[in-house]
Amino acid sequence: MISVIVPTLNPSHVRPLITAIEMNILPFPHEIIIETQIGYLKAVASGLQKSKGDIIVIMDGDGSHNPVHFRKMFALLDKTDIIIGSRYVTGGYSNDLFARRLVSRFFCKVARALLGFSNIADVMSGFIVMKKTVLKSIKLDSFGYKIGLSILTQSRGKFRITEYPITFEKSHIHDYVKLRNIKDGVQTVTFIVKLFIHRVLKVEL
Repeated sequence: MISVIVPTLNPSHVRPLITAIEMNILPFPHEIIIETQIGYLKAVASGLQKSKGDIIVIMDGDGSHNPVHFRKMFALLDKTDIIIGSRYVTGGYSNDLFARRLVSRFFCKVARALLGFSNIADVMSGFIVMKKTVLKSIKLDSFGYKIGLSILTQSRGKFRITEYPITFEKSHIHDYVKLRNIKDGVQTVTFIVKLFIHRVLKVEL
């Protein structure tokens, strides 16, 4: 079974996304876990704890991650354990606001340099497909602000990681984007620094 975790501030906003998920995931057995807890981290962590599938999908609830990529991403699981929906490999693209594209690129470069992910282009992606075995090997309470980066950090050297090119769509929810813009910068920098300290000093986060 496939578990799809969708965090959202308002369940009514994700109805079109749920329809798209159903269209692109059938006939595979699946569950769609809608999480409405305040805070992206808490919502995703709660969804992961509830998930029952052998395959786990984490995607944004604002329409920026398109389920049309599901089938090709799932097909890669024969050869890999974690698949990152990547904006920055050949064939990938972002339709996000220009300023947010620049900021995202900057943070990716900083994270790659400080954390040693030279072979992964889009370390800040929030579109993740992974096997249940990956989830069982990581600590949910060690997650930080960026779920994808947390998974990559804890999976380093233990699991095979592959990037799949996606088109990142502009958010369909204005308030969601506004909220992210207010907090993203400081939280992202803080989290990358914490991971860097952990990597260098081997201290607990």
